[in-house]
Amino acid sequence: MPLDIFLAYFVACLIITIVPGPTVTVIVANSLAHGTRAGLLNVAGTQVVILSLTAMLAALLTDGAYAILSGRAGSMISRSRVRLVSRISGGFLIGSGIWLALTRAR
Repeated sequence: MPLDIFLAYFVACLIITIVPGPTVTVIVANSLAHGTRAGLLNVAGTQVVILSLTAMLAALLTDGAYAILSGRAGSMISRSRVRLVSRISGGFLIGSGIWLALTRAR
């Protein structure tokens, strides 16, 4: 991943997470009542360690399955079929983007 894209992603994550929500309320309340350590344990237990590991495991399983299955399929079909599948997939992505843009514009 290029550095500029990663940095843009990181900034987006910061913007999303800086907005207080229910988790921030719990962290602040526990930090005020029980100290910094309790607040940091809340951080580790709530959008960070458990949720991140769960999301990474789910992505590893599903994305890994896609990689294995498409790698095997790619070796069994011709290059022209691979190109056709790529074009159809791209068409669906473009169509979905247009549909989303038009839906949000209303």
